Amino acid sequence: MSYFPDYTAVVTLTPTQLKTLHTAPVLIAPGVAGTIVDIKSIFCEMNPGTATYIVDNGGGSDVLTLFTGTVVAGVPNLNSLLNYAGGIILATGFVDSATPIATFGFGWWGAGSSGSQAPASVIVGAGIYIYQFDSNSNFQAGQNWTTGNGTMKIAITYSYVEA
Repeated sequence: MSYFPDYTAVVTLTPTQLKTLHTAPVLIAPGVAGTIVDIKSIFCEMNPGTATYIVDNGGGSDVLTLFTGTVVAGVPNLNSLLNYAGGIILATGFVDSATPIATFGFGWWGAGSSGSQAPASVIVGAGIYIYQFDSNSNFQAGQNWTTGNGTMKIAITYSYVEA
């Protein structure tokens, strides 16, 4: 196994992207054939606009998460993904904040990464996506948010591990 150099990806999600994260995950870092992405650190910064997001889809359990794997018809393929920590950010209190707010996360293979029923072979060559779902149900449950006009910057430092 060998490592490649560290890279940084910085993506600013627009209001349209934030409001459609449940049905249109956003690619944060591309995959590379024959490798698995190794996230080293995560930084998220919410910059509210003039209208806050309503993120309570029935219980305040919406989360933003990173995953690697495939997207089929706009949603993560449950048979070929690895979810990062079950959710990197609880949406309530972050995405719906009326003031700027930021948070840091830890590396991909740290204590917070969660298992997947998919073998590692199905994530080889896959990129890293950000996705929103309702954590009270399965990974594909939830709905898009309908209001809000702020932006969110997400920055990850990562490298590739040869698979």
